[in-house]
Amino acid sequence: AVGRFRVNVLNASQAEVSTAMARSGSAKFQAVEWTWSARGNPAVTGALLGVECVLDRVLAAGDHVLVTARVEEMDVVAPDLPLVWFQRGYRTLERQA
Repeated sequence: AVGRFRVNVLNASQAEVSTAMARSGSAKFQAVEWTWSARGNPAVTGALLGVECVLDRVLAAGDHVLVTARVEEMDVVAPDLPLVWFQRGYRTLERQA
């Protein structure tokens, strides 16, 4: 649906999914396992959580585009550690006791 999207927060073991989605081209979803969410957006299999959004604004920000949205729903799919990209590489977080 136009104006709607899902943010899939990947788990720490999904670096290959992140790399596949970061490649240029339109065939990104052919390289990863996914299904349709209840709201009709791609839901990446194994993601920690999914955030269903409605587009609010698209703003020019230098050589980037800033997108703001309203959150409609959030599904915690598999509680685990997230995949983190920081300082040009994947990092891991440790659980606090």
